[in-house]
Amino acid sequence: MEPYLNAHAAHRELLYKEFAHSIAWSTAGGRRIKVSASRHRSAPDSKEWILSPRDAATFLAEALEVAVENIHNDGKFFSRYLSAVDPDLVSEFERDRPKVRFTQGGGKAELLKLVEAAGAKGASRGFPVRVIVVADSDRRFPMHKEAETERLLAAGTASGLAVVILDKRSIENYLSDRFLATYATRYPDVAPMVAFLLALSPEQRDHIHMKTGLRPSPGPEADLYADLEVSEVDAFQLPRALEAFLMDHEATVTRADLIGRACDTEFESIAAKIRTEL
Repeated sequence: MEPYLNAHAAHRELLYKEFAHSIAWSTAGGRRIKVSASRHRSAPDSKEWILSPRDAATFLAEALEVAVENIHNDGKFFSRYLSAVDPDLVSEFERDRPKVRFTQGGGKAELLKLVEAAGAKGASRGFPVRVIVVADSDRRFPMHKEAETERLLAAGTASGLAVVILDKRSIENYLSDRFLATYATRYPDVAPMVAFLLALSPEQRDHIHMKTGLRPSPGPEADLYADLEVSEVDAFQLPRALEAFLMDHEATVTRADLIGRACDTEFESIAAKIRTEL
């Protein structure tokens, strides 16, 4: 059929218009794609593309990739936490031929390269690459603008790709009171450090380095922990708490756990963002 259409431009145009009219919008999960007889932007400075039928088919055939820093740790973590707010979304990751999947992004520097490469590929082919990035904030204190995180956000804005940065310092900072209490009971040697952690203020607990403990720099970070005893600060670290959570196949996450860590709306927002990009 392709040779015939190449020789009969008017018929090709009619066929494309009929096809475009018949599907006006194509969908993949929650993603709506505008389709027209030819590819173009909805406005000269718009990041929204109206795709040709061929490009729309290519775009919709691609699985959405959720790039995280460590696919094993972060992938398991997000699956459990997202299941508390949107279990149907998590089931999409688990299909034999998933529409969405976690991929290994690496550290912030590697994620930055990934975003820049995806942006360049999208610009080259004329429609976006199906990638969303979710990363730790690495914030050491409230309102801290960590340099690599800011560069990653800027790259996402420049390329039109979605970049989601966690509110808390890292995924370890989201571990629930319920899990930590179980962890302390199971491993009594960590009980004093769990007790110390649970006694912190919400802002302190959100920004403390869970694995290596506190080595606060002078200024806002040191001020955040000024009410704590130096001996307690020096002794604290829970390097294996996240590992214990991920290896415990019976460890569940409920909406109450998220509310307890004041992150229920955050994970609802992450789930909604992934669904928007599907």
